[in-house]
This record gives sequence, structure tokens and C-alpha cells, in this order.
Amino acid sequence: MAVFESYDEPILRAISYALGETDTGLRDSEIVQLLSVSNIEDVDPTITKRLRLYEALSRKQANTNCGNNFVNFSRLALRPVRYIGKNETFEQRRSTLNHI
Repeated sequence: MAVFESYDEPILRAISYALGETDTGLRDSEIVQLLSVSNIEDVDPTITKRLRLYEALSRKQANTNCGNNFVNFSRLALRPVRYIGKNETFEQRRSTLNHI
């Protein structure tokens, strides 16, 4: 697998905030599952979803000195199979992340 450069803090924060958005973001159970499958430590399940994702993803990136885990998490979060029957949600999330 290619090594992805580390992502800048504003990009990590923007994507984390988009995926953890209260009304349209990932559910708590999805975050738990995706972090686990991505081998990323869930640093503090008691904080907001947005900050939780940002802290987990940025710490993992800092520990590995590359953006691979962040890319993998994002790919898993947007796998089309997760959105069967939820086309609008998929398109909204994909559009937001592509914009960022």
C-alpha cells in the first residue's frame, strides 16, 4: 500500500466534524465499529462525536507519521454497501468530504 502524507490539522478537523455532525453524521455505534475495524483507539467516548473522531484520527496519524489510517477510516465510512437504501445520505456525505 502506498504511504499517504499526513493531513493538515484543518483537513482532519473538517472531515472529523463532517462525519461526526450531530444530525447528519455517523451514529455513535458506527464510530465505535469503524474505529475498531481501523485499529484506531477510541480516545474518549464521552466527548462529542466530532471531537472524538478528530482526537482519535489525529493521534493515530501523529503516532504513525502518515495519513494511511485516516484514509482507510474515511474509505470504510463511505463504503457504498453501508448506504443501501440511503442514497441521499451517501451522496451528502460524499459531496461534503470531496469538497473538503
